Amino acid sequence: MARRDPNFVERAGLWLARSFVRESFVDTDAGIDSDDHLYRRVTDSRRDINPVVHRRAQEISLYLWQRNPMAKRVIEMMADFTVGADGLKIEAEDDKTQTLIDEFWRDPGSRLDQRFRDLIRDESIYGELALRRTVNETSGRTRLGLIDSFRIKDVRLDKGNALIDEAIVLTPDDRNPDRSAEEVVKVVNWEDAEGDGKWVGDCHFFTVNRIGGQKRGLPDLFAIADYVDGYDQLLFNALERSGLINAFIFDVTLNGADETAVDDWLKAHGDAPKPGSLRVHNEKEVWASVTPDLGTQDAIAIGRAVKNMGLGGAGLPEAWFAEGDSANRATLSAQGDPTYRMLQSRQNHIRQIVEAIVQTMLQEQVGKRLREARSASGVAMLPEFRVSMPDISDKATSTLSAALPQIASAMSTALQEKWLDRESSREVFISMISQLGVALDAKTVAEKIKAEEEEVAKKAEEEAAKAAATAQQAQADLQSLFGPGMAAAAASGGLPTDDKQPKDAVLSATKSGEQPPVPGEFE
Repeated sequence: MARRDPNFVERAGLWLARSFVRESFVDTDAGIDSDDHLYRRVTDSRRDINPVVHRRAQEISLYLWQRNPMAKRVIEMMADFTVGADGLKIEAEDDKTQTLIDEFWRDPGSRLDQRFRDLIRDESIYGELALRRTVNETSGRTRLGLIDSFRIKDVRLDKGNALIDEAIVLTPDDRNPDRSAEEVVKVVNWEDAEGDGKWVGDCHFFTVNRIGGQKRGLPDLFAIADYVDGYDQLLFNALERSGLINAFIFDVTLNGADETAVDDWLKAHGDAPKPGSLRVHNEKEVWASVTPDLGTQDAIAIGRAVKNMGLGGAGLPEAWFAEGDSANRATLSAQGDPTYRMLQSRQNHIRQIVEAIVQTMLQEQVGKRLREARSASGVAMLPEFRVSMPDISDKATSTLSAALPQIASAMSTALQEKWLDRESSREVFISMISQLGVALDAKTVAEKIKAEEEEVAKKAEEEAAKAAATAQQAQADLQSLFGPGMAAAAASGGLPTDDKQPKDAVLSATKSGEQPPVPGEFE
């Protein structure tokens, strides 16, 4: 089998490992192998990358994000599409829960409303995100703090379930005297050993690019680091070569001249002619300008291939990176579909992060600022809330928005023709609405509609009772002023037509402000 040359990350890991060995051991001839960095811990699985290489991969990812335009754009685009400039929305069912969520999200110490997008960017750079929880035992107030990814030395998995992260091991923090020793921090997990169960742990730990049973997450740039760096080097080489491409020389042929004649000619005409100058010679002297042929077309083709390899590994189309003229609108729209799927998958991961940290925060408030609630079966329940993520695809929004009226009309027809029941038609319509980024549940919507109908019916009954009371009071007022006969006539829409009392006597007296006549005054 042919030997494979080490890639960019492996070369960097080898360099770091050798540097570490040189700095840690005085006697380098004591049997230290040059390939020690290729070995793994006995406790690690075959899925895990060597810790030295993993650390170097995180450093390279950070380096590329800071200095490589293509790498920076890949990372920033991931954060911009999944979280967006407008951020996400967390909406609770009741006002008290919403107040707690807003206080937590806008906490002056954490400022998640401003920093959450950057935290998601950091997870993409390092492949991991660790947030330490600090809880005030009196008020239940929760605050999150970021754990430096470079401090994570190891991740301990649950012995019975490799899908559960039990704890993370942190190296000493030289900046904090209270953490001058190695620290083991318990990861938040669901424990149901005590009655209803609850979230228990001191930190949240989230990862990307990680397979089952693997301890650590990997940076988004890990698989494409070679191509991103190679494309960067290719561009710099092309810049250096561009100066040579524009250079040229004069090639002069002296027919029939020997070496002496050539030397004499050089002494007399050795300097290149200036622009706009006059040059006179006979047929024995031939001038020509020569430019280098460095094969730039090959460099352009290679550069595009390298760039597309990196972008393809990141799941992004070529047209999103300064190649907009290489595709029309229809082609670009079709190319974006796989990318949108990838970004939606990352959005679901981010939604789970938000749900986890908010649920643990609300749990600490039960019994303090929140009342304990239980379901009909007696199981403890946390307040409900919904996380709405920004829409990724404008194309999907416009298309669905145009289709919604047609779908609504079709569902209405299906109900009238009894092709569908009301609940099924509601589920169909809600499934379309959910593609716009609004998380709705058909059962919850039905309950809200029923509650709204009951509220409308209740208000209608109240208005009817109020109108009846007003009419009854008006009847009583008429009886007190004009007697039962006059009140009954007014209620029926007319006044008595007795010849001894004009029909408009009461109305004219009322308009003029005089005291209206009492019954029997004209008798």
